[in-house]
Amino acid sequence: MLAIALPLVVQSCFWSVMWFIDRLYLSWYSPEATAAALPGGMFHWVLICLPVGIASYVTTFVAQYYGAGRHRRIGMVVKQGIWFGWASVPLLLLSIPFAPWLFSLTGHTSEVQHLETIYFQVLAWGAGAVVISNAQSSFYTGRGLTGIVMLVNCAGTLLDIALEYTFVFGAWGVPEMGSAGAALTTRWISSGVRVGKV
Repeated sequence: MLAIALPLVVQSCFWSVMWFIDRLYLSWYSPEATAAALPGGMFHWVLICLPVGIASYVTTFVAQYYGAGRHRRIGMVVKQGIWFGWASVPLLLLSIPFAPWLFSLTGHTSEVQHLETIYFQVLAWGAGAVVISNAQSSFYTGRGLTGIVMLVNCAGTLLDIALEYTFVFGAWGVPEMGSAGAALTTRWISSGVRVGKV
């Protein structure tokens, strides 16, 4: 049990490290960017938590079919989870134009609202990738191969840490993007690596 669970615990630690670095760089960038990241990230999580939970449920079916020796059914279940992720993309993208109105309800200053909107919108562009990657990771976690998922998430987090400074502050020819750069690396870089795990 520990051999299966421990890599998932470590994976969660890497996600915590990624979010910590995101906030750390933004705190160096500006107080407004730091203030905007938490509400922007929270609203984003509210948006994706249901589809991510549904896609993650693929793990249960993979485990059942794997344990029953019905291995030919595993691919079909994972494929259905991936298609569910793709089906959620249009719905998740619909939230982008509503972001300015949503954050106008927070009562924050106009500058913070603007940064919250940017942070949320950039995260929302990659929201579908998060859902798809959870369905894909089920192919491994359902068969007890959680170490592979841990290693891929570790690589994504390390890549995020390496590139986030570049995107937030602008370095090596990359323009300074501030909050948008933090959201870009946090969502797109890490999700892109995770989606590549199957």
